[in-house]
Parts: sequence; C-alpha cells; structure tokens
Amino acid sequence: AVRAVAVGRGAETGGEGALASHVWEKVVLPTAYVGRTDADSAVAALWKEVWEEGSAAVTSREIDVALQEQLLERIVGGCLRALGDVSWSRRAAAGKGIEELARLDVLAPLPKASTGKKAVEERAKRRTERRARASLQILHAGVPVLAKGRIWTGKSDFLKAIVKVATNWTPCLYDNEHLTSSEIKPLSMQTEHALFAGDGWFAHEKETLSKEDRLQDYAPEDATMMGNASEKETPSKEVTLQESSPQDAMMTGTASPEVHEDAVSETKGDTAGPPPRESPAAPLPSSLLFSGFCRLLLLQGLATNMAPSASGPEHLLYRVSALTGLKDLLQALSKAVQEKEDHTLMATYGKFVYATLAPKLTDVILSHTPKVGGSLADSKTQCHEPVIIARAIDCLSAAFWTGLGEEMEMEASPPDLQLHHANLSFLVPLLTKKIHSAATAWTIRESAAAACGRLAILAPIDLVSRRAVLAPLVEAAATAAEDSKYWRVRVAGLGILAHLAERTVIGRREGVQDALRQRQPVRAAGLGILARLAEQTADRVEGVRNGPRERQQMLEALLPQKERIVTMARRALRDKEPKVTAVATGICASVVGWP
Repeated sequence: AVRAVAVGRGAETGGEGALASHVWEKVVLPTAYVGRTDADSAVAALWKEVWEEGSAAVTSREIDVALQEQLLERIVGGCLRALGDVSWSRRAAAGKGIEELARLDVLAPLPKASTGKKAVEERAKRRTERRARASLQILHAGVPVLAKGRIWTGKSDFLKAIVKVATNWTPCLYDNEHLTSSEIKPLSMQTEHALFAGDGWFAHEKETLSKEDRLQDYAPEDATMMGNASEKETPSKEVTLQESSPQDAMMTGTASPEVHEDAVSETKGDTAGPPPRESPAAPLPSSLLFSGFCRLLLLQGLATNMAPSASGPEHLLYRVSALTGLKDLLQALSKAVQEKEDHTLMATYGKFVYATLAPKLTDVILSHTPKVGGSLADSKTQCHEPVIIARAIDCLSAAFWTGLGEEMEMEASPPDLQLHHANLSFLVPLLTKKIHSAATAWTIRESAAAACGRLAILAPIDLVSRRAVLAPLVEAAATAAEDSKYWRVRVAGLGILAHLAERTVIGRREGVQDALRQRQPVRAAGLGILARLAEQTADRVEGVRNGPRERQQMLEALLPQKERIVTMARRALRDKEPKVTAVATGICASVVGWP
C-alpha cells in the first residue's frame, strides 16, 4: 500500500520521475527505516522490503555516500517522531534505528581529507556538519528521555544508542587534527553544572522522582499509554529543557503534532525549496556537556532517580547499561587524549569529571563491605548488586588520568574539586580489599584488579615505588593470580604485575638497541620475540612520565620482588587459558633485562 501511494503520487504528475523520488525520500523511506526495527518480525520484514525497494527508486545524488547519510535529516526526523510516540515499541524501534546509524559511523565525524584539494575538503566539511547537526538533534531529544525515571522495554538499547552517538563525537572535544572540523559541536567541554550548555540542569539537583513518575515505573504498553500521553502534554521540570525555538520543541517531543508534521514531512508545496534545517533563522540546540552527560548516566546507573520499588531484570539491565555507557564514554575521552599525545586535557578537564563522579562511585564501592562471616556489613548506605559494584569500579578506573595522585597537583587544585578521592592512600586500600575478600563476587575482584593495574600505569613513579603502595599492589596481584576458578580474575591480577614491570621498560627501539649492545646471554631469536613484546608494552606507557631516573627508581623498588614476580609469571605460563599465558609472556618480556 505504501509503495502504491508513492508511485501513484508520481503518476498524478505524469510519471514516476522526480516527484515520486521526492515522496520516497521525504515520507516513505524515513518511515520504513524505523519500521525495519519493529519488535514484530512480520511487520519489520514488510518495512524492510519497502526500504530495499525504495532505495532503488531514489535517485542517488552522491555516489560514494551511503543512502542513510544522504537521507540523514529525514531519517533522524522519522526517528524523533517515533521517539515522541506514546507507544513503547515505537520508542524502542527509534532507538534501534539511531544505534544502527551510529554503528555505521553515519553519526560520527569524518576523517580529515589528506588530498590537499580545497573542493574535497569543503565537501568533507559539509558532510561533517550534516552529521553533527543530526547528532546534536538526536542528543537534544534523546537525553531528556533517558532522564525520566520510568523504565520501558527497550530503554536500555535506546541508552546504548545515545551513548554511542556521544562516544563518536568525543574525539572532537578538542581540535583533533585527524578529523574534519565543524562549527556545530554536539559535545562541549564546559565545566558548568549543567546537562546542556546554559540550562542549569544540576543547579538544584533532584535525585527523586516526581509524584507522576512514581505512579508506575514499568508496565505493558496498553496499560501506560494514557499516562504517557498526559506526561507528554505536561512534562515534569526534571526533564524539560529550555526551548529556544519550535525546532527545539519538536526535538524534545513536546511540540504539537502539527509542528512534527511541518518540520519533518514536506509533501506539499514547492519541492525544490531547501529543507528547514538550512534556514538561518532556526537556531541550533545547545551542545550537550560531556561532564553533564556522565553525571546523568551515573545517576541512572545508581537508580537514584527511580522509585524505591524499582526492581526486576529490566531495571537491573538498564542500570548496568547506564554504567557501562559511562565507562565507554570515559574510555573514549582517554583514548582520544592518547591519540593526540597531549595529556594536558585529561589532567585538567579529566580532574573536573573525576571530582564530579568519584564521590558517588566510591560511596557505592564502600557500601559493599563483607564481614568475616561472609554477610554484608551493616550500613546506612544503599546496598547494590555485585554487578553494579563491579561497573562502578570500572567507571572509577576509566576516569583515572595520567599523574593521578600527584601530591603537588592536588595541593594546587581548586578547593571545590574533591580530589581527596584521587589520593593513592585512599584508592589502593579501597581496591585491594575487594581482591583479598573471599566473600566478594568474582566480577568485583576482576574489576578491582583491573583498576589496580590502571593505578600502576598512570600514577607517578614517585608514588607507586613507595612501599606503602607497591607492596599492597603486589600482594593483590598474587591473590588474584592464584584464583583457581575464574581465569578473568587471574588475567586482571597478572595485569597489575605487567603494568608495574612496564614502568621499567626503556621503550621502543631504544630498548632493543641497549640489549644488543650489552650482549645479553639470550638467543637472538628469543631476544627478537621478547623485544617486540617489550615494544608493544612500551607503546602503552607512552605519555606517562617514564624518564631514566623514574625507570631506575621503579626498577630498584621492584628488584626485591623479582623472584616472586618471575615465579608467578612462570606458573601462569602453564595455565590452560591462552589469555593468561599471554599476559605472563608480557611480564617475562619486561623483566628479561633486569639485573
């Protein structure tokens, strides 16, 4: 029926030519794209057939550009309409569609063109601005939906889609020389306590639900349709953004149906006219703050804005997805800094993000304190599930920056930044206790060991080489490496030793040349294998202050533990799990040049 309508519209004007293609682009294909992800497989198959046939009917304007990107504005408009629907299944379908666009890198910046031709660079810039505009619209409409406390089927997938879009644009927080720049910024690095620039979202933070949202947290679609309709008409203050234009109202889902229809579907009038997005009179929504989005994901993961009765697998899945998304977002920032080889950003803006998240994360970790008998200690704090504790540790370690715990920097930091949570005298006991406790779930022990490995590689050598820090880390590594049941715990424990040993590596080609000059009594073939492994480990230490004095200091601190480290590595080489033996081989590669 949809195909007949589209073809018939072209026939009214004398054939299935430009106007038929126009109808496919602006009406049929955006609707079909969302329908392809419908929960009903039969319905999804029909819409998939419509999408495939429509793709052939549309005249391609850019041969080397995917159809999804050519119709990006229309497809995003269709996703936003579905997102504002009262049907849960339509919202879930919108989330799947957005996730597919992000996975295809359609909602991501383009790599910078290296041809040197101005025409090619201008075209890449226009494409990046189109992608940035669509991504900003999705973030501006989707993030307020996540802020609602009610959980509906498919919301966890929708959260993953929004996080994926934000992660794609994280490398553009600073001037990345490898990506095409754009004047439109979906993400911002401002340090204000807001969600979107200038909205004051967290100025009067509320971590409880309104009475309307407490009525029902999760219910089938037919039982909550009326409640959501009223919610759409009178949204609560907690999720309403400042709307600067009718276009913003459309994107937040608070506009009337007429606004939706006019802003997205243009099947009447002059078909040659430019789309509304190109009008200079329509201001763009404000950028999403990276720190504000991290803070929102943390609140969602800790269930602080959900009703106390929230329980069940759907709620737990959503909370885990929120914390996993927070970890991915923080790791994307860290990766972007490493690729730029400039750690100033992570040491400044990273401190602000860490100070914003660390107090709540450490409270969650401290809430899980097993007694000697195996039961949880009495505490006034909320007790979270083991998987939530593990994800909280992952988020905390992902927020670590190069030079974490450096005393001079902490003393010079502004007093409003709660960096006492970055003190190694606080972090090391917090994490190592989780590893030594036999009553702790293995997921928590794995995450704690991985976090200790991050501390070992990022903290200054002046601090790591101290006995009060080094001895607990080695003991925790030994405990985790001896876990006979879970190989992931063993890998994480050996990772602590690997990171400590890496701090003694000279690095890259220099290490190979020094070893050859000293004529180490190792076979040439074996030396080549170990040298290549040493180069790989040294690459991971790049950016960390690791000069000759620091390497010597770390080596002197580790030499008393050499026999114990080598014994653990040799034992791990006989492990049945390949990943365990791989880490053990890396340790041997790092210690091969020790005296």
